[in-house]
Amino acid sequence: MAREPAGSRLGTRRARSPRSRRRQHARVWSPRRGWAMLAWPCQASTTGVDNGPVWFGGGKLAPNLTLPRLRARWPIGTSRLTGRAMTGPTARVVLAREVLRAARSSRTEDQFFAELDRAGLLVRPRSDPSGTDRMVGYAVTLPGLADRAGQPVWFGGATLAPELRLGEMRARWRAGRTGAPPGADMFAGADAGQIYAHAVAVAQLAAAEIATARSGRADIAYAAADLLVAAAQATGNPELRRAADGLNRAARAPWSRPPVASPLGAVLRTAAYLLAACAPVRQRTAARRALIIGLVGLARAVARLRAVQQRQLQADAARNAAARLAAVGGPTWGTEPPTFPVGAMARPSNVGRSTSAVSRRARPAGLNRSS
Repeated sequence: MAREPAGSRLGTRRARSPRSRRRQHARVWSPRRGWAMLAWPCQASTTGVDNGPVWFGGGKLAPNLTLPRLRARWPIGTSRLTGRAMTGPTARVVLAREVLRAARSSRTEDQFFAELDRAGLLVRPRSDPSGTDRMVGYAVTLPGLADRAGQPVWFGGATLAPELRLGEMRARWRAGRTGAPPGADMFAGADAGQIYAHAVAVAQLAAAEIATARSGRADIAYAAADLLVAAAQATGNPELRRAADGLNRAARAPWSRPPVASPLGAVLRTAAYLLAACAPVRQRTAARRALIIGLVGLARAVARLRAVQQRQLQADAARNAAARLAAVGGPTWGTEPPTFPVGAMARPSNVGRSTSAVSRRARPAGLNRSS
């Protein structure tokens, strides 16, 4: 009998009984096996002879895609957003998007506030001045968003968008509709410019912190790779994707062990999340130019860190990533990007000073300050 060539077996599997397939799927979905993400059926080229899906475990795709390592990198139960190092205009843009998303997906008041809680926002209800316990308004903020005096900065729902007034949403809920009409879900135009400026400021802050900090640098470098991946997605540039792959190799900890989370790492991951929510812009704008130059400085800082640590292969990967980034805009991209303010904001006039009225629906997620 002729032996089947090894290459012909790629993407195919022997026919399995239904019981065997159930066991296979159970192994895929079991957290004990270290599954990292939702499994999906592949296309025809990777289906078995019985037309059943072929599954791939997270650890088989990449060493850092196992479920325990992803949980350590993106902690479950903590807010994906932090207001640290964020200016007032940027915070307003971010809060408006998050609250609008909650309103568009909710059909009751309780569901709306549950969605705000799930997004990690803090809510402060405003009661009727006549003395009744009926809520007549609300204000929201981000964990860590504070003014120069250290007081939380609150934004009323009506100040974020007219359709976010509590009375307007209640009228829509009574009519059986969602809290807000459908609309664009991604940052664009001037809002995207605010997100880009925040990412540049965070990249500059992270590069300086890597050069001077005594602790937390491993997590900062780890999160810097996430920021570059999000920038590649926002710009749609294939060269940035290749640079992101290089920086990801340079930022990886030994044995793929996730480092201890740091406050600045959380700031970088927030910026990455916000960049990924920007509509792709392939034109060479000034905001995009400043972002890429800021990322060049961040990649060079990671390269210097790895060189000091005598991890030469990772240092070379970071330098190559910086060179790819610098080459995106041509040979004249050697200047420093404009410096954006980090965390300097004026307190809005309609912001309350009391913090005792924070709703129990959303509690601030404490950041791990260990390095």
